[in-house]
Amino acid sequence: MSKKECKESSSERDSTNDHEKIRLKIDETKEISSKSSNRNEVSLKTIETPKQLLSNGYQYIELIDEGTYGKIFSARKLKTGSMVAIKQIDRMNSRIKSWLDNKCLDQEMKIMLSINHNNLIGALDVFKFRTIAFIVMPLVDGGNVKSLLLQRMKPFEEMQARRMFYDVVQGLDYLHRNHIVHRDIKLENILINENRLMLADFGFAKFLRNEMNNFEQNLPNDSAFCYSPCGTVEYTSPEVNWIRISYLREESKSINQRYDAKSADIYSLGVCLYEILHLFKAFIRPEEIFVLDIATKLNLIYPRQMQMKLTKNPQVILSTECSNLLWRLLRPDPTKRPRSDEILSDVWLTPILSIEQRKLEKLKAINTLIQEYLLLENQEYTEKMRADKFQSHSLNRSAENDKQIIKKQEKNNLE
Repeated sequence: MSKKECKESSSERDSTNDHEKIRLKIDETKEISSKSSNRNEVSLKTIETPKQLLSNGYQYIELIDEGTYGKIFSARKLKTGSMVAIKQIDRMNSRIKSWLDNKCLDQEMKIMLSINHNNLIGALDVFKFRTIAFIVMPLVDGGNVKSLLLQRMKPFEEMQARRMFYDVVQGLDYLHRNHIVHRDIKLENILINENRLMLADFGFAKFLRNEMNNFEQNLPNDSAFCYSPCGTVEYTSPEVNWIRISYLREESKSINQRYDAKSADIYSLGVCLYEILHLFKAFIRPEEIFVLDIATKLNLIYPRQMQMKLTKNPQVILSTECSNLLWRLLRPDPTKRPRSDEILSDVWLTPILSIEQRKLEKLKAINTLIQEYLLLENQEYTEKMRADKFQSHSLNRSAENDKQIIKKQEKNNLE
């Protein structure tokens, strides 16, 4: 066997081994998820609705998810019987003290109440008490994209990924246009609602204006910058991860320890797109999935981000347009990444834009027909009213004439 053949054979074995490793890791993840689900099923029997929530007309049904920053329950609105999701935050939880002290809960509530978009999970209601808080949201029971990817255990086709990506970009563009940054974009925070995706979890989201409600004023030059590193290491941009590294090294803060939060959101979006197209994360290898130590993760991820050393899946072949967009999204230099509105006009999304344009044109045509129908109906009604009025007037005149004729006849008879 030649050296070249040996090398190719070795490469194939490595590829097979990589896929076997990721399959085993995914199986482990499913097993952990299954155990967690079983624990949840047991806990469902003893779920009690807090009195503060019950007094405001909601009752818990079951626990959906649980994390550091709160629990998510499905619930029923007692007045209407409609189903909702409720995020419960324990304000006495010492693990989230700094998050609470930084007014992140207040920001989350205000942002979720302010947003209104088909691809975003907003708030229907919020309740805040001394020891506990609740955010009432629409119930989306299709799971999240991460869970779906693990269930499939194979990447999404480019056509499917394009549609999914378009939904999330639409939601993110709405946020950025309204001077809001998400700062925790990852597959777990992208929910599936029937035929569309919705970006959720605004626990690290932030208004980029000092006057949050005054959208008419011009933004200061540095208003798009944030200082706190937020989000999940595997999905956050290199500039955010560099601030994390500086914190871990206990280096003092400097004027440069800040980042463009909109550009960081775009990077996270790119990591999400890469993952659904390749099955695994952009800068984490299959054997590194369960590395838990943050410092170790950063030492693995950050150099690869700066050198754009992506974890390859040899079975995936992408179009030139898709590869080019990924390359632009994952640029280490935040100033070179596209804005959300530029992504929406990218050539890779042209097929979706054409479909959306046709939908809009169809809706416009339907609306035109409805308007014409209503106008025609209104004209017919007006003409009918005029005809009825004329007929009524004619009848009145005829009756009056009849009366005059009768009077004349009576007068003639008397004479």
